[in-house]
Amino acid sequence: MHGLSLIIITYNRKDELIFTLETLKKQDYPGVLEVIIVDQNSDDGTEEAIFQLYNDNIKYVKLKKNLGVAGGRNIGVEHASFENMLFLDDDAHFISSNALSNIENIMNLNPNNIFAFQIKDLSNGLFHWPYGDKLLQKREETFLCNKYIGCGHAIKKSFFESVDGYSKDMFFGFEETELVMKMFGSNDLPVLYVGSIEIVHRVTPITRIVDNKRFYYKVRNRLFVIRELHPIGGGVYLLYYLLGYLYRAIKLKTFTEYKAGIRDAFKFSIDKKYRMSYRNFFRYLLSK
Repeated sequence: MHGLSLIIITYNRKDELIFTLETLKKQDYPGVLEVIIVDQNSDDGTEEAIFQLYNDNIKYVKLKKNLGVAGGRNIGVEHASFENMLFLDDDAHFISSNALSNIENIMNLNPNNIFAFQIKDLSNGLFHWPYGDKLLQKREETFLCNKYIGCGHAIKKSFFESVDGYSKDMFFGFEETELVMKMFGSNDLPVLYVGSIEIVHRVTPITRIVDNKRFYYKVRNRLFVIRELHPIGGGVYLLYYLLGYLYRAIKLKTFTEYKAGIRDAFKFSIDKKYRMSYRNFFRYLLSK
């Protein structure tokens, strides 16, 4: 029997999560929809609400501590039964009632391993567009690229496992960049952006990481990804981002977080298994 595994990680956003789960009931999907909730140790009644409202219809995994975005998604994949996996933030939902059916068809018909979708805000405008102004007019179309927005995307499980998923050290920030670079480092196909699949991201400030902590993770994880996956460990790229983040740290008065980010980035052990060759690095750059 065909089916989809839908993975949602959550932390203390019970109401947002319930809203998202209710929208899934409107999906016209004939296959098996396996919903996996990875609860990052919430204490707001999320567990009680899930069992009261959904009983055995959801795979609920309660973690003893918050493992972050990367760790939470990795746990979700461990519990996924199907090759085609969807990832949705707890404050995001599909617009069309046939989104799941369309996603399954797209994943089955295309050899790509990561699929990006069009992410909108509550006003029906674009929530975020990371593909450049030249491609903005093609937002409803399909094209190859080198990035995806984490709040709503799809990945084939066999690929995810073949590159060992997300680094367990990432926690938050640049986990999508790392996975895409691993994909290029493995000489795989680019990300396939599918604009016909629309997702609304209902962004809320509740439990989101504050600016200073966010800046720390940006510095740490960006430098880690460069050291791990760029040719010869980054070189000029590493210097470019060190100087760029130093400028921002001075401007934002976050020099403490800047220093901590650099220190911790160089503490991580580096796995060169998926480091891009110069050929794949340029292929990555040209896939924007």
